[in-house]
Amino acid sequence: IANLNLRNSIFYLSEAMGVAQHHDAVSGTEKQEVAFDYAQRLAVGIDAAENVINQAFSKLLPKDGQSPPVSNQFLCQLSNISQCLEIDGQDRFTLTLWNPTIHPVVQHVRVPVRTDYTVRDPTGQIVLSELVPISYATQNIPGRTSVTQKQIIFKASLPALGFNSYYFEKKPEEEEEKYKQSKVKITHNEECVLQNQNLRVDFDDQGNLHQIVNINQKIDVSFVSQGFYWYQGFPGNNSQSEFQASGAYIFRPLTPNALPVSQTRSM
Repeated sequence: IANLNLRNSIFYLSEAMGVAQHHDAVSGTEKQEVAFDYAQRLAVGIDAAENVINQAFSKLLPKDGQSPPVSNQFLCQLSNISQCLEIDGQDRFTLTLWNPTIHPVVQHVRVPVRTDYTVRDPTGQIVLSELVPISYATQNIPGRTSVTQKQIIFKASLPALGFNSYYFEKKPEEEEEKYKQSKVKITHNEECVLQNQNLRVDFDDQGNLHQIVNINQKIDVSFVSQGFYWYQGFPGNNSQSEFQASGAYIFRPLTPNALPVSQTRSM
């Protein structure tokens, strides 16, 4: 009966995942109302399956001979807008990362935090990490309620079809002062250079890529013109062919002129 209940709990998510395999859902060519429906189905499914996820982790996380962990796992479903309210202000917390692919992966992880933390890997070794500001554009995303303005970036290694847990412990206040005096600089509408011992990347005052230089081989690649633009869609009411609205499968801009995404930038 217990297994049947667990299977029923994940039915909503499996059904939503099945619906989301439609080619419009995968490619994003559906109408906006349909996209909202896909998102709602997936959100309901994830909420329903969270208990199953916790029960699975309670068996996977403990080492041999140890009792299951007391605290439940929770999902940071708004991490894509740098928000995870459950860890705001915590002195210690654990981050478990799951790799659903069939090969090992190494990737940089961003964790929104209010202060700096020491990060340790599953073996207890300290992981190199950096505390950087969250961009103003991200902080001002509609619906984001977190007041967190910083994020920790570190490199995580995950096994194929497996997980690793990383342990965070708040650093002393004197080390937090070092961050305030760090060399992180945000420029606004100015030319900017990003450089390490191998490469130098130059951006113009609009944030467009200007040049990439290979310092070791003394090779440079210049970009004459670059930009991000968008077209305003023709509204229409679809009453007749000449009133066809721009939308799914129909690219019909209101004017032939593309508009720049932004006239300002921060980097």
